[in-house]
Amino acid sequence: PLGNEKYSDYVENISAAGGHLLGILSDILDVSTVEPRELDIEDSEIDIAAAIKECKIMMLERADIAKVSLASLVAGDLPRLRADRRRLRQILLNLLSNAVKFSHEKGKVSITAETDAAGAIVIRVADTGIGIAPENMEKILQPFGQVKEAYVGKPGEGSGLGLSLVNSLMDLHGGTLDIDSTPGEGTTMNIIFPPERMLSNA
Repeated sequence: PLGNEKYSDYVENISAAGGHLLGILSDILDVSTVEPRELDIEDSEIDIAAAIKECKIMMLERADIAKVSLASLVAGDLPRLRADRRRLRQILLNLLSNAVKFSHEKGKVSITAETDAAGAIVIRVADTGIGIAPENMEKILQPFGQVKEAYVGKPGEGSGLGLSLVNSLMDLHGGTLDIDSTPGEGTTMNIIFPPERMLSNA
């Protein structure tokens, strides 16, 4: 009958499933474009602190559901970044989503940004999750490269495209993705933009 409370649950499940499928299809389309380098980067001037705040807000509900804390810290003197705004958001959300997904209950996820000694802009997404074994590093950067027994703590979630896409998008920006991980202790994903992408705050 109309008005049954179960209907709202059905709608939420349908919406979640549709959103999940849309995300997978979007990743597949992006990978098919970025691999042959057909994707154009549209540079703009980006306030990194604002971009991180936006992505953090978008991830808060997912982190709350997973019972994972989410924190951020951005250096006060951080210069602006010349990059593709939409693609930077895509990179950060992919990394944050993975960090939350592969963290245990009561785990911690943080995102920080600073400049290093060489003048590069470094954004780090760190978690206290299950970590990645050294022998699986190469595989997780390949399209559809899921390592179920070692990395994917929740089989059936995701497409295995996120890190491959992040790696390719960073390459298009002239930057790099560097991964530091210890199985059972956590992972830190470092995205590093070269100094030439730094803009003065003046």
